[in-house]
Amino acid sequence: MLTAQEFYNTKYDYVWTLGYQSDGNIQGFGGINIDFNFEPPLIEEVYRDLNFNFTNASICDSQGQLQFYTNAFHIGNPLNEIMDNGDTILLDNFNFDLANFEALRILQGALILPRPGSDHLYDLFHEEFNLDSNGELQVFNCFHSLIDMNENNGLGKVIEKSNILVKDTLDWGMLAATRHANGRDWWLIVPKYGTNVYFRFLVTPDGILPQEPQTFGTSSTYAGAGQRIFTPDGSKYISAKHGYGVSPWRVAISGFDRCSGLLTSEYLIQQSGIEYPSGAAVSPNSRFFYLLVAWDLWQYDLFESDIQGSKVRVAEWDGSVAPFSTAFGIARLGPDGRIYMTSGNGNTTLNIINHPNEKGRACDVIMNGIQLLNYNNSLPNFPNYRLGPIDGSSCDTLGIDNPLISESTDLHKDLNDVFLYPNPATDQIYFQFHNILNKNYNLLIYNSLGGNVVNALIEDTSNATNIATLPSGIYYYNLRCVDIDMNVHSGKFIKK
Repeated sequence: MLTAQEFYNTKYDYVWTLGYQSDGNIQGFGGINIDFNFEPPLIEEVYRDLNFNFTNASICDSQGQLQFYTNAFHIGNPLNEIMDNGDTILLDNFNFDLANFEALRILQGALILPRPGSDHLYDLFHEEFNLDSNGELQVFNCFHSLIDMNENNGLGKVIEKSNILVKDTLDWGMLAATRHANGRDWWLIVPKYGTNVYFRFLVTPDGILPQEPQTFGTSSTYAGAGQRIFTPDGSKYISAKHGYGVSPWRVAISGFDRCSGLLTSEYLIQQSGIEYPSGAAVSPNSRFFYLLVAWDLWQYDLFESDIQGSKVRVAEWDGSVAPFSTAFGIARLGPDGRIYMTSGNGNTTLNIINHPNEKGRACDVIMNGIQLLNYNNSLPNFPNYRLGPIDGSSCDTLGIDNPLISESTDLHKDLNDVFLYPNPATDQIYFQFHNILNKNYNLLIYNSLGGNVVNALIEDTSNATNIATLPSGIYYYNLRCVDIDMNVHSGKFIKK
């Protein structure tokens, strides 16, 4: 049974795997990790024999340690090797003939969910291309694979591989999921191509349960680019898509019932002079919707009755290149509460929104705010892993409760406003506390093999911890508040 803090503190999305296959002969080609166990996030170059080219999904365990990742061609393990039985998870060899860098080019073409009730099983959903009867490119299959991270001494194994979940003409990628209102299970939505039909699945401890498809709202008559996302609170499902050439675009904002898994009311933002939306993200408080449209970034207030009338341009391309135009491509909300954006063309930077909960330009858009170490044109596809139940709803039946948060306290901000320094460290480490004050903490430090090497009681006013005798290497830590018996922070550091 999950507890409130267990789902609230999970770190399944704390390591983002990016970049292209490592090639020492070509500058700028190599793997990248963004590690949110650090503040600010740690940008690392990683040797990886695998490319990401739009399709990108990764997963950590609940403590933020990378488990595996995929580009929908192959699955990589924590050692950046191909996972046991994780080679060639596609069924149709046409994808290899079509491939650019042997990586699938479908936005949101893969998604990973931790199996409810398990600490070692993960459900991977992924798609592939094929040609229709007219010789046109299309997505016909959505697959399900099951990964067991208890296999091979923690390196994992694909124990069920590429079972067909949906066989139909599907929208290109756009796999999205949100937590069931019971706080345990997941709703997965797979849209059909060119229609208003949505295939629905409930992910439970017992497996993947197909639901009756839903026909709802306005048909999407094109595949095209864009994103389909849930708001962080799961109350809305947003489709921001466009076609090519003279095709129109639209943004559909639909309500979502987390008990029934059904879409409800629909609000349309129609074409109004701005061209080709390519990306979408929503602020952590689920109020502000950000629409990425080539050279411009627009903010909409979802709390207003006239959402379209609330439109504000919060940023525009500043003319920079890295080495291509650094305008606006796709977006993803990070576990640190910031929104990260690609430019959609293989650059070495990411644009960021520092304060997405703020209205208008106070959201603080920083062009080229993240300097990457290699080229990149993808972001991982994640749900909100930290979403809990709808307390008091008709399907709040499992005894899982959300953490108690006072009106004056943002618990998510409190728990993440703790960071360790210096990093890397030599003799001592310290913790800086911004919001959780006057408490006693138990600090546990583990080596890379999981052995507990430090167990110390620290105070926020005098918290130096001696690590001088530890061998050089990477260490993991967990900080637990003794006074309220709650885990408040975990991460890793480097001992020089």
